[in-house]
Amino acid sequence: MPTLKAFHQFSVSFLLGLIIVPLHLASQQILEHLSASSLQLEILGVIVDRAKPNNSTVLVKNMKTSKTQALKAGNTLSLEKDYILFAIHENAVDLLLNQEIRRYYKEGFVPVAARPVERKLAPVGFSGTYKEEGFERDKGKITISEEFRKKVIKDLPTIMMEAAHEVVVDANGNVIGFQLWEIEQNSIFQKSGLVNGDIIKSINGEELTNVQATIRILNSLKTADKVDVEIERSGQRLPMSLDIK
Repeated sequence: MPTLKAFHQFSVSFLLGLIIVPLHLASQQILEHLSASSLQLEILGVIVDRAKPNNSTVLVKNMKTSKTQALKAGNTLSLEKDYILFAIHENAVDLLLNQEIRRYYKEGFVPVAARPVERKLAPVGFSGTYKEEGFERDKGKITISEEFRKKVIKDLPTIMMEAAHEVVVDANGNVIGFQLWEIEQNSIFQKSGLVNGDIIKSINGEELTNVQATIRILNSLKTADKVDVEIERSGQRLPMSLDIK
């Protein structure tokens, strides 16, 4: 997965899991709407899990080699180039290449604009503590060890599937953050004190206003040993910090 290889520090990997993969993108963030056949790709079938979008699956066929693949969001789709499968829709898939996202449709289907995500209320404030070997949280303050960081990087593909992620837009269609849903029990998201509906608003003081800006911010954190994140919960902003010891 070429896009992930650049993120060598846990801070970047952890935040990538929170924010980037898989994203259900607002329509204005898609660079182009194209036919899948333009990639010599045929979308054979899609199973969309609305309750847990990360469980959605698409069956595709490489029209040049006749090879078929069943893929989920976050998987690599190898054609003439390696694409990252960002999101799966009923009649289309979103693919990432060189930090640019394009939506590819089954033959005969017209693009449909994505709707803003509704926000739901959750209890305000981080509470409680959690501790296991290499990981400790006291409310919104998290400390991890180098060994735990390495374990997370190794298990990153699985970790990224432990919560659904969606872009949040305001009434004018402007991106205002990235929201978490369907957080699994005992996942790193739950251990970190995050709850369904939390919106990731900023990283180290920089607002997350689009996918490209977020990738740029994450790349700037490659050597960071401390990351400050701002979460919005029930309309209130909450600080969250991550330290690597």
